[in-house]
Amino acid sequence: MTAAFALFALGCTTVTDDPGNAAGAADAEIVENRIEISYENDFELHVWPTAPGPLRSYVALEGAPEPEGRAIELPLSEHLLEMPAAGKAATGTGTEEAVAAAAPSAGTEDTGTEDTGTEDTGTEPTAEETPRDTAAAEGGESPGSGGSEVEIAGVATEEILETAPLTEYGFDKDALAATSFAVGEYAVTPMEGGVLFSRDGAPVVAKELFRESGEVTVDVLAFDEQLWHGLGAIGHEASLSGLEATIVQEAVYGDQTYLHVPFFFSSAGHALYYNAWTADEVAGDSAGTGRLTYRSTQPFLDGYVWSDPTPKDAVSSFYDYSDSRSLLPRWAFGYIQSRYGYRTQEEAMEIVEGFEERDIPLAALILDLYWFDNMGDFTWDPDAFPDPDELVSFLDERDVRLLTITEPYLTVDSLQYDRFREEDLLVRDGDGGIPQWDSWWVFDSPAGSMMDIFAESIEETLGELYVEMGEDGIDAFWTDLGEPEEIPDSARFGPYDAEDVRNYYNREWSRIIYEAVRDAFPDRRFWILSRSGYTGSAGYNVSVWSGDVRSSFSALAVQPALGLGAGMTGFSYWGSDVGGFESGEQPPERELFLRWMQFGAFSPVFRAHGAHSPREPWIHDDETTAKIRDAIRLRHMMVPYVYSAAWRTYRDGVPIMRPLFFEAPEGGWNDPDAKWMYRNARSYYFGDSLFVQPIVESVSFDATRQVDLPPGRWLDFFTMEEYTEDEIEREYAEDEYPVFIREGGIVPLDQDLDEQVDTVLIVPGQEPGTFTWYHDDGVSTAYKEGEYEAIEIRLDDSGIRFSGVEEAREIELVAPADRAPELFVEREDAARFPGAEFIAAAYQVELEPGETVVEW
Repeated sequence: MTAAFALFALGCTTVTDDPGNAAGAADAEIVENRIEISYENDFELHVWPTAPGPLRSYVALEGAPEPEGRAIELPLSEHLLEMPAAGKAATGTGTEEAVAAAAPSAGTEDTGTEDTGTEDTGTEPTAEETPRDTAAAEGGESPGSGGSEVEIAGVATEEILETAPLTEYGFDKDALAATSFAVGEYAVTPMEGGVLFSRDGAPVVAKELFRESGEVTVDVLAFDEQLWHGLGAIGHEASLSGLEATIVQEAVYGDQTYLHVPFFFSSAGHALYYNAWTADEVAGDSAGTGRLTYRSTQPFLDGYVWSDPTPKDAVSSFYDYSDSRSLLPRWAFGYIQSRYGYRTQEEAMEIVEGFEERDIPLAALILDLYWFDNMGDFTWDPDAFPDPDELVSFLDERDVRLLTITEPYLTVDSLQYDRFREEDLLVRDGDGGIPQWDSWWVFDSPAGSMMDIFAESIEETLGELYVEMGEDGIDAFWTDLGEPEEIPDSARFGPYDAEDVRNYYNREWSRIIYEAVRDAFPDRRFWILSRSGYTGSAGYNVSVWSGDVRSSFSALAVQPALGLGAGMTGFSYWGSDVGGFESGEQPPERELFLRWMQFGAFSPVFRAHGAHSPREPWIHDDETTAKIRDAIRLRHMMVPYVYSAAWRTYRDGVPIMRPLFFEAPEGGWNDPDAKWMYRNARSYYFGDSLFVQPIVESVSFDATRQVDLPPGRWLDFFTMEEYTEDEIEREYAEDEYPVFIREGGIVPLDQDLDEQVDTVLIVPGQEPGTFTWYHDDGVSTAYKEGEYEAIEIRLDDSGIRFSGVEEAREIELVAPADRAPELFVEREDAARFPGAEFIAAAYQVELEPGETVVEW
């Protein structure tokens, strides 16, 4: 269960290690419905309890205004920025009365994001099913009465200090003991220079405030020298140790998109979120002290702190608090083909026919810039695509979906420019003029401008354009350059200047699209592919990718870390430009392209894309094409498994691509044998049953691969050879790559892509396994009304149990022959998925509505 959850607002910050700059001793009292703490060095801290779980605090330089939100309201803001109902408060010099539990926060209300798993629709998750613990706050002794007699959450201060002597961290025991307040499961202890949070009688996390020349530094300490993780898809390591980052969305050509989400959690599950304004800075200590430094240019800073039993739980809570849960259409998890770009209708149709001729599955085709004439048209180029209806029908007949790109820019000769200008939907400068400039996206046009995504009436006009695209048969939308990539310094977005909106622009763009098509097509499930986003973007059916990365093994090597970072901060649906975006005039090198395809097959979103050269699966020799075909066919067979993992994201807030420490041994960070799992970013769990370590180096560099297996019994996914060692060293041929299935693993497959045979691959053994096999129509929003089937499967050494079956069906269980129960029949062709070499055994099972049990 989640303990109390706290929001901080901290002032302008600058780094300093000089204790002389620390905020001085604190005076604390209960005023009306809040705890109020004043520091000698012009700091104020206000703490409000709210329900169903948050503890709100607000720290600022004295006299700084309370936060009134940001350029847009983020879900986390909506939880706390609305003042809670007044609680009980006593005045005087005696013991203060309890701060009463307040009314539910704004975060428990409908925020307009339907697809987040927080609605009460049948059996899907609701706010009531994911409660946040909030006990009525219990007051401690009045400020200054302290000593060891003061209780923190029912435990004497002296006992807390004995549990973990805080002098190691530079805190003063007397200051800690001077005053404390219990709120829910947390204790809030003002101290000289900062504030301490503790839970269950033990210190959890502490913050120190420093000031220099009117600025403040916030030092956050997680005790026991834990590592910090999170911050978005930016780092190349598993932890934030030694990482310095500025929280502003940025796309760097040939490098990556830096997708910042200011959410951090420790190796023990202590979590913080800062509602960053713009260009806030964070630095992780490289010395392994568990120290994190946060700086802001604002007079206050909003944030939260909470604690969950494990890091996995902390991430799940963040998905919940930030409204980041959604479910993409099923087809979005197949193979998607893109290139910069297909220039004509004829070329697009020829590409699709190329997949048919080579028997390679294709889920969707993407049209880049050339589907329109001028940037900002939002519709077809009549010369290049003279008959869009014919194209859509051609794709529909082959069950191939269509995505098209749009950008935030409009050239002066585009079809929509005059309309946007007349309706005041373009950015303006300080003098009220409309900035026009020349850039690469202008192409042959004279100049262009940028839409103001925060303009008062833009929702209706912009939403209408995307609704028209949906009416034209376009199945999903690609929003590009929305960091935004390029903003004139003079640009104004209503009351905000250019730098103020960088963290919010793409998120607001996604919201407008999502709500417009949701209202116009309530039964259709759309998808937005976006190069950027921010807190809560994923709740609008958004997936992201790593940006315009270079086509090289070194770029491929960092992709797993970026995917893990995205998943841990709300973006489960992540992918990369398979092959790398920038490879010059030549296509990606053959071995690199193959290895990237294999990695893509085990990424949440599998999409090839690149500039200036082709990215189709057949761009190299026939032998390489056959190996790539195998990877794509395997992915399509695994769509039931991947889609079920996506349901897990929607239901539980657990990403598809997960770090190893999510399943660390019971001792967690304190287990010496598990510490490596908290630093590993080159391998990952893919769903509940699979472990993947992509090959990211050329065989010319080293033909032997070392694979570090997590604890447990693992079998090679392709050969079913069992491994019990922690480390494996072996050579992998080009059509081989390290994927393992755990003992007790369960993987539903479309074994026959033509007949859609329901197949479940299982690995019986000593270790039990569970899996939720999710079914719905894949394209509508009916699942929100409970129209889906979630079959719970449990496998152990005595048999397999299927419960929650809605419709009778026949399925085939497939297992490695040397592990198959006696009732299975050995069939050499039973393991038909590409690359499989093991001898399999199979058993036909009739699933009946309700529950079916097969014993062996």
